[in-house]
Amino acid sequence: MQSLERLGPFFLGGRIGFLLVHGLAGTPAEMKILGKRLNRYGFTVLCPQLAGHCASEEELITTCWSDWSRSVEDAFDALSRHMDAVFVGGLSAGAVLSLRHAQRYPGRARGLALYSTTLRYDGWTIPKLSFLLPLILKTPYFGKRYRFEEAFPSPKGQRAGSSPLAPARRRGKEKERRPALLFILVSRNPSPSQKASGRAPVR
Repeated sequence: MQSLERLGPFFLGGRIGFLLVHGLAGTPAEMKILGKRLNRYGFTVLCPQLAGHCASEEELITTCWSDWSRSVEDAFDALSRHMDAVFVGGLSAGAVLSLRHAQRYPGRARGLALYSTTLRYDGWTIPKLSFLLPLILKTPYFGKRYRFEEAFPSPKGQRAGSSPLAPARRRGKEKERRPALLFILVSRNPSPSQKASGRAPVR
């Protein structure tokens, strides 16, 4: 199991595993709260670090989606060697990478847990320039060097960070909610190892 610990935060449990993938420019730490909760229910959880992350911006921009997808594949292979079944899930871009893994390798993941799935990047953090975003990203040389600071979500027309809910959030009277989409697709057929051990399949 030491090889798994080198891939990211790892919580040892039973023979049913969860692979939780963080988002773009995020870190495995953003999945640790969910990972610890799943571990309390007996699951083994691995939160892998995607290629180029947790380092400098210069290192991150040398990677692309195929490198991040390979990180998910390598982590899944490493975890599945010790598990009877593995679920895959992620946050934002991590959810998209989970979907890609399930599409490329049908039947390998027992199910998917998808949170705030990024189905289309609409540039809401840069509303004045969002219509130029596809052109900017495809422009040679300039596309890979373009930078902007994302704004905090706020109602249209308000300055970022000036949401009227901010004081209430600080007082703990309001909770910020994010959309979540959760899929759990489960086979009811026990694996050979489950039959041998007498354990029932996951429901």
